[in-house]
Amino acid sequence: MNLEWKYVEPLDESQLSKIEKHFGLSLPDDYKKLLAECNRGKPTLERFDTDHLKECVLDYMINLSDTVSLAETISADYDIENLVPISRDPFGNLIAFRIAGRQVDGVVFWDHETNKISKISGSFTEFIEKLY
Repeated sequence: MNLEWKYVEPLDESQLSKIEKHFGLSLPDDYKKLLAECNRGKPTLERFDTDHLKECVLDYMINLSDTVSLAETISADYDIENLVPISRDPFGNLIAFRIAGRQVDGVVFWDHETNKISKISGSFTEFIEKLY
């Protein structure tokens, strides 16, 4: 895999703690480890497939300071409580961790126009490996 990240910014690890505290869970270790390489970055391999959609696009990893407010907006406007946003596509949709209980249960694609959620992968590492 020839994946590289452009426009990466330094990671503020205190933001991770705030996110974990807000959601009452631990973010996956593979995600936290890779953030040092991809924080707010844009991947050179940007396409991925979900269970129901082909050739979706990962535009940028989101600013960690926006994670909680994005989740609260989705909750208030779309009545979805179980997503932790991690990245965006160019069209306003989100790639997010799905929460089940007090654990992360895979990576999903949330379409803001249809309010549908499609599974991408069982883990963050698997999601990154699916980029093409």
